[in-house]
Amino acid sequence: MNQNVNVQTFSEDRFKGLKILLIILVPIILLFALMFLTMEQNENALSPAEFLPIIGGVFLFFILLTFLILSLQRRKTVKCTPEGFRIQDSTFWSTSDSSELTKWSEVSDTNIALLEYELGTVEDGTLNHYSFHVETNEYSINLLDLKTSSKKTIRELINYVNNATPHLKNIWLPNSQIGNKQPLDSAYKFSKVAR
Repeated sequence: MNQNVNVQTFSEDRFKGLKILLIILVPIILLFALMFLTMEQNENALSPAEFLPIIGGVFLFFILLTFLILSLQRRKTVKCTPEGFRIQDSTFWSTSDSSELTKWSEVSDTNIALLEYELGTVEDGTLNHYSFHVETNEYSINLLDLKTSSKKTIRELINYVNNATPHLKNIWLPNSQIGNKQPLDSAYKFSKVAR
């Protein structure tokens, strides 16, 4: 009997980190291109044949750095079954279960929470992001961070959790789908409403 028949997985986007690195990398490449195009041709200046290998080396360095960072980046996957869910953490190199099976019947509430992380000292400030949580009577479980997951994945996960927890009196819906229902809470383009 195949145990994966009713398993649905929801994963963080593995390329979100790449998008952030590209935001950093593109201006650096443009800076080098601007330097190359505006170089004055005098006897001390590098010729294009000498300058292109430097640009290529810098570009290769950033590509290797990007691969290294992405290969070490943890990626969370939520595996849902009709009975419950478990969370796996994986990198390019390994995968491990980070939680035991939590049964849907144990879930007492769901929330989209704003998490704040301090960046070192008080002067450095904080980093804020939203996360979709399920709560039991004993603990709260962060299913997926909304910044590192695609909007489609988040919508599908929230819909799955809504359907898997019919005993809950409130559900989360995209703001565009709440109609004339009164929102009890709102966060990240979703609203918590009565069933």
